[in-house]
Amino acid sequence: MADANRKNGRGEIAGELRTRYTRGYLVPFPVDPVFFADRAARTFFDQVANKGAVMIVTISSERPARFNEMKRRLEGVRHKALTQALRRLKRNGLIARRVLATSPAAVEYSLTPLGHSLQTPFRAVYDWSIEHRDELEDAKRFYDERQSDCPPMES
Repeated sequence: MADANRKNGRGEIAGELRTRYTRGYLVPFPVDPVFFADRAARTFFDQVANKGAVMIVTISSERPARFNEMKRRLEGVRHKALTQALRRLKRNGLIARRVLATSPAAVEYSLTPLGHSLQTPFRAVYDWSIEHRDELEDAKRFYDERQSDCPPMES
């Protein structure tokens, strides 16, 4: 395995152990190799499974959409953030970009077959969030109330 001999500046990776210096000693600590920075799962979460990408895939699942249509439907999203999210999705093979022969020229985005395959898991997460919306709001409210009751930490 290539990971067994790779160094990353914090120590060497050896199977599922990395080493780091703690109080002057080289100490091994366990890590989950699924989340190493160069692994597919980590890349997926960094590049695709984020708020903007989920919303774009959801919008594009209905039919191809133009940039400004997406921007209008994704209330509050900035032009730059939408552009970057679309580029990441296109780079990962989830969105196709097509220039339309209109005057002025227009561009529309549509899901690729790989992008369509994300609809089922994204829909499940969306349904879960709706089903547990009240519990999530209660938890946030409870947390915020407890934070306001705690005195500030001294530095």
